[in-house]
Amino acid sequence: MYRNLAQKWVVFAFEDEGGTNPGDPVTGDAANITANVRIDGGAANAVDDTNPTELEDGYYIFDITAAECDGAHILIAPASSTANVLVIGVPGAVWTRSGPLILDQGTAQAGAATTITLRAGASATDDLYEGGVVHIKAGTGAGQSRAVDSYVGSTKIATIIGTWNTNPDSTSVYEIYPDAITGITDPPSAAELADAVWDEDTSGHTTGGTFGEQCKVDIDAILEDTDTTLDALIDAIKAKTDQLNFGATNAVDANITNVAGGSDITASGTGGQEYGES
Repeated sequence: MYRNLAQKWVVFAFEDEGGTNPGDPVTGDAANITANVRIDGGAANAVDDTNPTELEDGYYIFDITAAECDGAHILIAPASSTANVLVIGVPGAVWTRSGPLILDQGTAQAGAATTITLRAGASATDDLYEGGVVHIKAGTGAGQSRAVDSYVGSTKIATIIGTWNTNPDSTSVYEIYPDAITGITDPPSAAELADAVWDEDTSGHTTGGTFGEQCKVDIDAILEDTDTTLDALIDAIKAKTDQLNFGATNAVDANITNVAGGSDITASGTGGQEYGES
């Protein structure tokens, strides 16, 4: 039997020595059969499933809640109110083991857009379920699964990553599974993705045929051309124009001794006078 996991327990009813046929299975007695459980040798408590469901040939089956098997050793003590009928567990007592891939399960106390309040008996340890996956298997919001971002043991509130499509409530039956992911975080924003791309070292873009490699080659070529050619041209232009002053709109105030390059341009006057197109 698994610990802290809702499951079933079979019992067997038969006639005792005072019956008509001692040892024979008893059928049709479900309404008279009840059971107590003892957890780790503690006090007897009646199981929530008041009466079992009859199977056949004296066998009946109880539904056992997660809380009723939340211990290392569980003993079931069934009985019948019918005279000369004995009932035993099959088996009568078991050692439990951890449930398969389930950290906790039960019915939620409440829920909101980004949270689910687990059962009152859930762990009191903060962030115990962080990184797990909470799945709503029945009730409001059934079929949804979300990763657990954080958990507060004192309030039993688990905060999920993202939001629910349908908020859970006090009818939502959940299970929490462990997950191989550690340190689950919110997805990166568009700005964070952009920073990750643009801040990456160019040495990482060297695989031939990739877009990143082509961009690097083109940019390197532009930088090389700029350093060796454009800078020299800019310096030459700057040296020839440093003495030009623009004192009036569409006019150059300069001491020009020669104008070349076009027959439609004439010039006259002395230094400091305005020149313009004819």
